[in-house]
Amino acid sequence: MPTGHDLDHEQHQDPTDDWARGLLHDAAGTIDVARGGPIVTEARRRWHVLAAAAAVVLVLATTALVVGQRPDAEPPAGAPASEAPVIDSVLGPDQIPSVFGLTVEDAEEMLAGLGLDVTSSPYPDDVAAECDEPPGRAWSTEPPLGRTFSPGDPVVVVPSGLSMGDAYCIAPPRRPESYAFLDFAGSRGPAPAFADEVRVFVDGEPTGTLTAAEASDPAAWGSGSPLEILETARQTVVPWLGSSSYESGDYRSPVLSTRVGDPLDLCRRGRLPGELAGRSTWSLDVVVYTTDDCPAGVDLYEIDGLISAVAAYSVEPHPIEPGTPAAEVPDVRGLAEHEARLALVAAGFEPAAYDNDREGCQPDGMVLAQRPLPGTQQPAGESVSIEVNHNREPVCGGLPPVD
Repeated sequence: MPTGHDLDHEQHQDPTDDWARGLLHDAAGTIDVARGGPIVTEARRRWHVLAAAAAVVLVLATTALVVGQRPDAEPPAGAPASEAPVIDSVLGPDQIPSVFGLTVEDAEEMLAGLGLDVTSSPYPDDVAAECDEPPGRAWSTEPPLGRTFSPGDPVVVVPSGLSMGDAYCIAPPRRPESYAFLDFAGSRGPAPAFADEVRVFVDGEPTGTLTAAEASDPAAWGSGSPLEILETARQTVVPWLGSSSYESGDYRSPVLSTRVGDPLDLCRRGRLPGELAGRSTWSLDVVVYTTDDCPAGVDLYEIDGLISAVAAYSVEPHPIEPGTPAAEVPDVRGLAEHEARLALVAAGFEPAAYDNDREGCQPDGMVLAQRPLPGTQQPAGESVSIEVNHNREPVCGGLPPVD
C-alpha cells in the first residue's frame, strides 16, 4: 500500500500528538484514483438494540477469558446465547469501552446503555480536528478507555471535529465513506452502493457471490465475512505498556488507515486474489499499533462507483520477522506499478507509491523513479518509495522521460 509501511512502522512509536498527526498525514499520501459515489449516511439503524448486544458481547468476552483460565468453570446460569464474534478485548463490564469508529450519537447511546451519565464536549479533539477527520465521530472519552466506572458516573464524549476545512494535515482519502462502511459492517448504518453481483474473498480465497440486495443486508454475509472481520477488529482493545505525557489510560483501541490505489503490500502478499491483481481499490485497515501483526482490513473494488468485489484480510503475523537481514533494493523503474510492487514485496520491501502527472507521453501507471536507488542495501521490511505516472492531461512534449 502506498504508505502502509510508514503506518506500520510508526505504529510502534510513542503516540504523541506529533505521531498522531504524522499517522493521519502519511495516510493521505496515496495514489489518486477516480472517486466513486458517496455512501449515503442519512438512514441509520437505532443503536439501543445494538448497545444491549454489545454489552452482552463484552460480558461474554470477559467471561470467555476467565473460563479459558479455569477449564472446570461452568458458564453462568441463564447466560444468553449470542452469534456475535468473541471480541479480543481485555476489558471488564465495569470499564469504559472503546468508542473507536462510532458516531458521537452512537457512542452516547452505547455509554448511556451502560448506565453512565453521558455528555458531549463542545470542543473537538485537537489532533482529530487538525488532521481533517470527518466531523461527528467519537474520538475519545473522558475518563479514558478502560477506566472503571459505577452506574451514574459521568463520562464525556470528545468528538473528532466540527468541519473538514482549515486542517493542519492533508485529509486521508475517502475518510467519510470509510467510517460509513465501518458503520455498515457493524449494522449501525446504511449500505453503500453495490453492483448487481458482488464477489467476496477472505484471505485470498473466494467465499461466494452476493446480489446487491444480499450485500446490502449485513446478516446475509454470514460468519467469518469481511463485515465480521472489520467489526471484530473495530472493537479490539489491547493493553498499553508505554508511557507518554500526552496520553492517559492503560488501554488502546485501533486507528483507521484508508488509502486508494493498487493494494499489494507485504501484508497482502500471497493473499491478494489473483483475479483482482493490478486493479485499483479503496482500502480500509484497522491498525492496532501495539502489535507487529498485519492488521485486519478490506479492499473495496468499484465499477462505475458500485462496489463489485470485497477482499478481506484477517489479522496474521507480519511476514518480515524482526532481525531479518538487509537486502538489495531491486530496480523497478520503467515497470508498471503492479509489477513493481510484486518485485518489491518479493524482495521483502514495502511499496510506498505516490503519483505524478509527468508530461512527455509516458505510459500511464509506469514507475518513473524510486528511492532508495536500485542496488542500495536496506533492512528488510523498510519502505521503497515509487513515483508512478498518472496521465491527467493528454498533452505531449513536456519533460523528457526519466532515465
